[in-house]
Amino acid sequence: MGYKEEAIECVKDHVLPLHKQIYAKYDGDFFILSQLEPDSQFDVRIENTILRGGDRCTFRITRKV
Repeated sequence: MGYKEEAIECVKDHVLPLHKQIYAKYDGDFFILSQLEPDSQFDVRIENTILRGGDRCTFRITRKV
């Protein structure tokens, strides 16, 4: 089994369902920035993930002007 398949197997029963619940509960807003700055909008760009071969997950969050 390759790394990607192992990672999916690792998260499918616990981490992934939890994140899906959070995603649904907060209407897709994982970072809850809309509550901290209700008059702002944000873009979230995935820069790196472990599943893509990175050593950690990184995101770039920017405020829309």
